[in-house]
Amino acid sequence: MTFTEANMEIYQTLRAPYTWVTFAWEELRDRYQRSALGMLWIPVSFLLFVGVKVLVFSKLNQSDIGAFSIHVVIGYWIWQTLNAFAIDSGHVFVRAGGYIKSSPLPYSVYVLQALFRNTVPFLSNFLITLVVCGLASGGLSVHFLWVFPAYLVFSLNAIWLFFLVGIIGARYRDIGHLIQTMMRVLFFITPIIWIPSQLGRTGELIALLNPFAHYINLVRDPVATGSVPVLSWLIVLSITVIGWGLATLAYSHNRRNIVHWV
Repeated sequence: MTFTEANMEIYQTLRAPYTWVTFAWEELRDRYQRSALGMLWIPVSFLLFVGVKVLVFSKLNQSDIGAFSIHVVIGYWIWQTLNAFAIDSGHVFVRAGGYIKSSPLPYSVYVLQALFRNTVPFLSNFLITLVVCGLASGGLSVHFLWVFPAYLVFSLNAIWLFFLVGIIGARYRDIGHLIQTMMRVLFFITPIIWIPSQLGRTGELIALLNPFAHYINLVRDPVATGSVPVLSWLIVLSITVIGWGLATLAYSHNRRNIVHWV
């Protein structure tokens, strides 16, 4: 498969969403089957986490509870999505091994299935985020509209991540476990429950060097401060372009091997 053919396969799959949307929805439904709350557990668990962190860490940081609530709820909302993308990336083809071995569907179906499966919690928790930010600031900011271009970029990054890491994870199964371990550590060095300026130069340097902080800034900075984080946009868009190039190259060279690895 050539570089162009790999990109064309992704494009054609995007134009026919029925299959991957159906697969993703059935997976979510099975996950919460026979649960009293069903998929309501998604916003409930999110709200409980944010509530506890705000109550505890606003005291420790000696921060205004309204501003800190906005900082935490947006940070954790975006982090939860990025974390899900990263963890799923190592298993995206392995989980679909049965379909890959028995079905002629393009592999991009399983990538977009994973994307849509994680979009549902993102949208669900978006409503919680709007409510919390509205209560904390006394009204909703028009800057929340930045979430739409930001999530488009998140999705583009998720797609290349699923392809690139999914291929590596199919070949080397330790990758999925390694990513899960690393994401637990990265949570604490990402400015979600702490504010960089309060840690001085060290905190600001950590936030500058942490790419996850820049993804969060795309949404949080406009809402919290009314400013557009130009540097974060440049960094994230650069990662997107480089990632797509690497992923498409890896997929075009290894597509035939995936069925043997899963």
